[in-house]
Formats: sequence, structure tokens, C-alpha cells
Amino acid sequence: IRGTVISNNINEASGVYRLQDESGAGIYLYTVIGSPIYPMGSVLEIDATGGGKLTLYNGDLELMSVPQTNIVQTSGAITITPRVATVADMVTNKNIWASTLVKINNVTSITQASTNSTGVTYNVTDATGTLSMFVRTVSGITVNLNGTSVTGYVSIFNTTTQVGIRTAADIQ
Repeated sequence: IRGTVISNNINEASGVYRLQDESGAGIYLYTVIGSPIYPMGSVLEIDATGGGKLTLYNGDLELMSVPQTNIVQTSGAITITPRVATVADMVTNKNIWASTLVKINNVTSITQASTNSTGVTYNVTDATGTLSMFVRTVSGITVNLNGTSVTGYVSIFNTTTQVGIRTAADIQ
């Protein structure tokens, strides 16, 4: 597996990364304890043999238990262009778009929905519907509630489609 890290580790659970490849496919990588931190934009080559497992975790396709030595950060870049989509498009295609970048234009509102001990859930609404956006407190990301576009990756939590942002600049 070869892909670019499209998530920011500060707004993900520890050891979790979203990777997207040149074809537009994405995967949720859960690294083993003690793995290095892979910065957003890093290109990783992963050999999943020797312990790697594909599983559904809360509805998201996850690659886990890959030995640390089988994940190599390489030089170079893979250009990833966010797919422009509506909220309804994301909900309909969540299983094939999971862990890939999207951009929602014409956002009509971003509102705080709930908080818990790890972060805040926001509702992102456009003319086609509403979806969740979870922002971890430790990320330090300030959400612009007046934003009219959101760029981020598609994630699935149980059956709920979410968009994960990487920095405050993902909301414009």
C-alpha cells in the first residue's frame, strides 16, 4: 500500500492516520504503539504482510497490526486533490470515499452540537443535509462557525458519516 497521509495526527486518536493513494482510494491506518508520528503530507509505503489485518472499526475500513518496520516513510509526493461533494454525496458514498479528501462548498451553517471529555462535535449543513465534524480539544483547532466551505476527510463512526478537518484553514 502506498499513500499520502491526509490527516493531522493532532485531530485523530493516537496512532491513527488516514492515507489516500493516486487512484483516490483511502484507508484508515492504526499503527502499533511506539510507531513514529507521520506528518500530514508524508508518503508511506506499507507492507501489510507479517501481521497486518484489515477490519471494520466503527464502520471504517482499518488496517491494523502492521509491524513498525513494515511502514516506510519515502521521499516524493502524491498530489491529492479534494473531491468536491455535497453532504448528501458524502453520506451516499461514505463506504467508498472513507479516508479520502472532500470539499463541501455552499455550507449554510456550522453549529456546535455537543461536547465530551475529548472534544466537540459540530454539525455541518448544506442544502442537501447535515453531517458531523468532530474536533479534538488537544488539536487546538478553532472552528470558524461562519465558514462556507469545509475541506477534510470522510470518516465513519458506527453508521454516522463525518468529515474530519486537519487544521483551522480547512474551514473557509
